[in-house]
Amino acid sequence: MRIDWPMVVAVLGLVVSIILFLIARSRAAVIACLIVVLVSLVYICVHLLTRLMKKRLSEMKLIAGIAVLCCTAATVVVGMAGWPESFERKLSDGQMASLRNILAEHPGAIEIAVPMQDVEADRYAEQFDAAFRRANWKVQGVDSLWESRPAVGIVVRYKKGAQNQADFVISALIEIGLKPDKVLIPTDKSTANNSDLMLLLGKKP
Repeated sequence: MRIDWPMVVAVLGLVVSIILFLIARSRAAVIACLIVVLVSLVYICVHLLTRLMKKRLSEMKLIAGIAVLCCTAATVVVGMAGWPESFERKLSDGQMASLRNILAEHPGAIEIAVPMQDVEADRYAEQFDAAFRRANWKVQGVDSLWESRPAVGIVVRYKKGAQNQADFVISALIEIGLKPDKVLIPTDKSTANNSDLMLLLGKKP
């Protein structure tokens, strides 16, 4: 049986692009995936039509044109269905101001961390870093944290002696409309900078 390699490549391109689209985190990545999806769909449809109708492409321009339009419409529908309202989490100016004012009441020390190679979380963390610093907190930078199962959402991790500070930070985050989780750091484990309190900005839910 003869393998139709162009068809195989087109199908693989379509499948891989859809998978990448589902995990893409930037507009550029999603647009690139959608373009590949569109090209693959057009190729597959036109290729199948020419085979089924046993005509050359030049002899079936109208049908090919309709197929292209249908593929384009399908790609647009897929793009709109999977396009989130916002690719990046952001604190509003009001949230930044409120968080800064609340934190300034009881300055302390905190470590801010994000999952390794998570650009969106890193940018989100920069806002918290700025808010804590402006509130006169000692911030140990934004660290990249490698974990086999990266955290999701906002997590406040603390050691046993820093429970009061952890509760204060959590109440401040709740006050500005966020929903953080609270996790006690086991005594046999430590943070990247061996700090007692960590604000982990995990992957976007």
